[in-house]
Amino acid sequence: MGKKVEDYLRRGSLVPDTIMVELTCAKLDMAQGGWLLDGFPRTLPQAQELQGFLTSCGHKLDIVLSLELKEGEVIKRLTSRWSCPSCGEVFNLLSRPPKAAGKCDRCPAALTQRPDDTEATVRRRLMVYEDLTRPLVAYYRGEHLFEEVDADRGMEEVAQAVAGVIEGTVLARK
Repeated sequence: MGKKVEDYLRRGSLVPDTIMVELTCAKLDMAQGGWLLDGFPRTLPQAQELQGFLTSCGHKLDIVLSLELKEGEVIKRLTSRWSCPSCGEVFNLLSRPPKAAGKCDRCPAALTQRPDDTEATVRRRLMVYEDLTRPLVAYYRGEHLFEEVDADRGMEEVAQAVAGVIEGTVLARK
């Protein structure tokens, strides 16, 4: 299953709904307590299958949170991401640059960029996002679960805003 997913990601394509739902629900089924889903569901069929799974297990979503950022900033941030092929450490030239340009801080390896972090691939991913994911906004707004956070700020500010929205939403629904 991992090889199938890797092939789609390398091409900058979304993993098919059936594979994503199968992978995610298997993990959720094993999870104890609560969980946070990042980037799932991405399509309306995934959302509907997830809802069916959660209902069958006696669970529900508390909130669907969208980090909003202009396209140019998304491209700038993602194309600035580099990683170490040796130890897996991840750097961002804008928010977490390596101490020595092009070199890993943890080991002597040269940093590389993932194939899905090139500008062309990021632009393709954003087009796919617009086509397939935006209908989820209407779906989750209709379910009164959707909240937005402006992500065009520093990491700490965005983290505080996310925590505030989650806290406020969860408390309001109790």
